Amino acid sequence: IRAALDFGLIDALQQAPATIDDIQQTTGAAPRGLDLLIELLVANRVVTCAGDRIQLTPGFREALQFRDLLEARIAFADVVWPDFHALFNALLTDVPQFMARSRTFDLFRYDRCLVRTPENRAATEAWTRFTTCLTRYEAPAALDEIELDDVADLVDLGGNTGEFALAFCRRKAELRATVVDLPVVCDIGRDHIASNFPEQATRIRFWPCDLRRDALPAPGRAPPD
Repeated sequence: IRAALDFGLIDALQQAPATIDDIQQTTGAAPRGLDLLIELLVANRVVTCAGDRIQLTPGFREALQFRDLLEARIAFADVVWPDFHALFNALLTDVPQFMARSRTFDLFRYDRCLVRTPENRAATEAWTRFTTCLTRYEAPAALDEIELDDVADLVDLGGNTGEFALAFCRRKAELRATVVDLPVVCDIGRDHIASNFPEQATRIRFWPCDLRRDALPAPGRAPPD
């Protein structure tokens, strides 16, 4: 699926069914490689073949409504799979050893979120991509269980890039939210909201701090720099 997305095959088939020749021109794949790709997509119910024409299955068309989640899950699987491949025996016999040697756990390094540097931002963006996408789909379910009638201000501790706060603000027009997280995470979140949801940017502020030692939001207190 990742290869089909990368090659633009999925986008092409969303428009209309295509022939093998059409797909070869779209992907630039070698004939034998394209045959293998199509066989894999057929086996996993992504496409079907009717004569020389290939089209997306109804089930996969439905799944594409959640393309951002699908792509995030594939990207996270790419991170996790090498650990399972190389360290599966340790996972079965010694979980602390697996965690110590796993590259996946190195991805979520919160110590890199404290000091603002280009390197720390890049490292933090690598995992906030996943948490942001997951929160986008989790938040509506959580909101259905929360009564907002008397709520005017929300403080979201460990609020990441503000996606959960965004869902609250969309649910209640007059609500204002403060997202509390580590400095680099807040920088990414502030840019995320301002770039993608500018209509909500004035209602969601970010409070960079370390919860273990820094002051939390309070009436009349301005966010730290």
